[in-house]
Amino acid sequence: MDDNCHVEPIQKVTTADEQKNVELALLAVSGMGCPNCANRVRNSLLSLYGVVDVYVDHAAGIAQVSFNPRIETIDDLIIAVTRAGGDGHHEYGAKLLATALTSPVLTRCSCCNTSSSPTQRLKDDSRYIPVLQ
Repeated sequence: MDDNCHVEPIQKVTTADEQKNVELALLAVSGMGCPNCANRVRNSLLSLYGVVDVYVDHAAGIAQVSFNPRIETIDDLIIAVTRAGGDGHHEYGAKLLATALTSPVLTRCSCCNTSSSPTQRLKDDSRYIPVLQ
Protein backbone atom coordinates (compact mmCIF):
# COMPACT_ATOMS: atom_id res chain seq x y z
CA MET A 1 0.00 0.00 0.00
CA ASP A 2 1.44 3.37 -0.97
CA ASP A 3 0.73 6.81 0.47
CA ASN A 4 -1.82 7.56 -2.29
CA CYS A 5 -3.92 4.49 -1.48
CA HIS A 6 -5.84 5.78 1.55
CA VAL A 7 -9.62 5.80 1.08
CA GLU A 8 -12.10 7.20 3.60
CA PRO A 9 -15.34 5.22 3.96
CA ILE A 10 -18.37 7.21 2.85
CA GLN A 11 -21.58 7.51 4.84
CA LYS A 12 -24.90 7.14 3.10
CA VAL A 13 -28.39 8.23 4.06
CA THR A 14 -30.87 6.02 2.23
CA THR A 15 -34.31 6.96 1.01
CA ALA A 16 -37.56 5.19 1.83
CA ASP A 17 -37.70 3.87 -1.76
CA GLU A 18 -34.24 2.33 -1.44
CA GLN A 19 -35.25 0.59 1.79
CA LYS A 20 -38.25 -1.20 0.28
CA ASN A 21 -37.96 -4.87 -0.72
CA VAL A 22 -34.36 -5.14 0.49
CA GLU A 23 -32.48 -8.29 -0.44
CA LEU A 24 -28.98 -9.45 0.39
CA ALA A 25 -26.30 -10.46 -2.10
CA LEU A 26 -23.06 -12.11 -1.06
CA LEU A 27 -20.30 -11.46 -3.58
CA ALA A 28 -16.87 -13.01 -3.88
CA VAL A 29 -14.53 -10.08 -4.56
CA SER A 30 -11.08 -10.57 -6.06
CA GLY A 31 -8.15 -8.15 -6.07
CA MET A 32 -8.48 -6.65 -2.59
CA GLY A 33 -5.20 -6.50 -0.69
CA CYS A 34 -5.86 -4.16 2.21
CA PRO A 35 -8.60 -2.35 4.17
CA ASN A 36 -8.36 0.60 1.75
CA CYS A 37 -9.32 -1.75 -1.09
CA ALA A 38 -12.34 -2.81 0.96
CA ASN A 39 -13.29 0.86 1.46
CA ARG A 40 -12.88 1.52 -2.27
CA VAL A 41 -15.22 -1.40 -3.13
CA ARG A 42 -17.67 -0.44 -0.36
CA ASN A 43 -17.81 3.20 -1.48
CA SER A 44 -18.44 2.20 -5.09
CA LEU A 45 -21.31 -0.08 -4.09
CA LEU A 46 -22.81 2.51 -1.74
CA SER A 47 -22.73 5.10 -4.51
CA LEU A 48 -25.47 3.14 -6.30
CA TYR A 49 -29.01 4.38 -5.70
CA GLY A 50 -30.79 1.32 -4.34
CA VAL A 51 -27.91 0.01 -2.24
CA VAL A 52 -28.80 0.33 1.44
CA ASP A 53 -25.77 -1.09 3.25
CA VAL A 54 -22.47 -2.81 2.43
CA TYR A 55 -20.02 -4.85 4.49
CA VAL A 56 -16.71 -5.75 2.82
CA ASP A 57 -14.04 -8.06 4.27
CA HIS A 58 -10.82 -7.79 2.25
CA ALA A 59 -9.19 -10.77 4.01
CA ALA A 60 -12.11 -13.09 3.27
CA GLY A 61 -12.66 -11.57 -0.18
CA ILE A 62 -16.39 -11.04 0.29
CA ALA A 63 -18.92 -8.24 0.11
CA GLN A 64 -22.39 -8.37 1.64
CA VAL A 65 -24.71 -5.96 -0.10
CA SER A 66 -28.20 -5.02 1.10
CA PHE A 67 -30.05 -3.57 -1.86
CA ASN A 68 -33.42 -3.03 -3.49
CA PRO A 69 -33.53 -5.37 -6.53
CA ARG A 70 -36.28 -3.26 -8.10
CA ILE A 71 -33.74 -0.43 -8.40
CA GLU A 72 -30.38 -2.19 -8.84
CA THR A 73 -29.55 -5.63 -10.22
CA ILE A 74 -26.86 -8.13 -9.30
CA ASP A 75 -25.10 -7.17 -12.55
CA ASP A 76 -25.12 -3.52 -11.40
CA LEU A 77 -23.43 -4.58 -8.15
CA ILE A 78 -20.76 -6.55 -10.01
CA ILE A 79 -20.10 -3.61 -12.34
CA ALA A 80 -19.75 -1.29 -9.33
CA VAL A 81 -17.09 -3.58 -7.85
CA THR A 82 -15.17 -3.54 -11.13
CA ARG A 83 -15.59 0.23 -11.37
CA ALA A 84 -14.01 0.62 -7.91
CA GLY A 85 -10.69 -0.27 -9.52
CA GLY A 86 -9.50 0.51 -13.00
CA ASP A 87 -7.04 3.20 -11.98
CA GLY A 88 -3.98 1.25 -13.10
CA HIS A 89 -3.17 0.21 -9.52
CA HIS A 90 -6.35 -1.49 -8.36
CA GLU A 91 -8.32 -4.09 -10.30
CA TYR A 92 -11.32 -5.79 -8.71
CA GLY A 93 -13.73 -8.43 -9.87
CA ALA A 94 -16.86 -9.93 -8.35
CA LYS A 95 -18.98 -13.04 -8.62
CA LEU A 96 -22.32 -13.77 -6.97
CA LEU A 97 -22.12 -16.43 -4.24
CA ALA A 98 -25.62 -16.28 -2.74
CA THR A 99 -28.74 -14.21 -2.26
CA ALA A 100 -31.30 -13.93 0.52
CA LEU A 101 -34.85 -12.69 0.06
CA THR A 102 -34.77 -10.17 2.89
CA SER A 103 -32.10 -9.42 5.38
CA PRO A 104 -31.05 -7.43 8.30
CA VAL A 105 -27.45 -6.43 7.77
CA LEU A 106 -25.31 -9.39 8.80
CA THR A 107 -22.18 -7.88 10.28
CA ARG A 108 -20.49 -8.63 13.58
CA CYS A 109 -22.94 -9.10 16.42
CA SER A 110 -22.64 -6.09 18.73
CA CYS A 111 -23.59 -8.01 21.87
CA CYS A 112 -21.19 -10.93 21.50
CA ASN A 113 -18.82 -9.86 18.70
CA THR A 114 -19.41 -13.16 16.87
CA SER A 115 -16.35 -14.12 14.89
CA SER A 116 -17.95 -16.56 12.46
CA SER A 117 -17.49 -15.63 8.83
CA PRO A 118 -20.17 -13.59 7.05
CA THR A 119 -20.54 -16.49 4.62
CA GLN A 120 -21.34 -18.91 7.44
CA ARG A 121 -23.78 -16.46 9.07
CA LEU A 122 -25.55 -16.14 5.72
CA LYS A 123 -25.73 -19.92 5.30
CA ASP A 124 -27.12 -20.22 8.84
CA ASP A 125 -29.88 -17.76 7.93
CA SER A 126 -33.09 -19.60 7.00
CA ARG A 127 -33.68 -17.14 4.14
CA TYR A 128 -30.41 -18.17 2.41
CA ILE A 129 -30.79 -19.17 -1.24
CA PRO A 130 -27.60 -20.65 -2.71
CA VAL A 131 -26.76 -19.77 -6.28
CA LEU A 132 -26.24 -22.84 -8.45
CA GLN A 133 -23.14 -22.67 -10.62
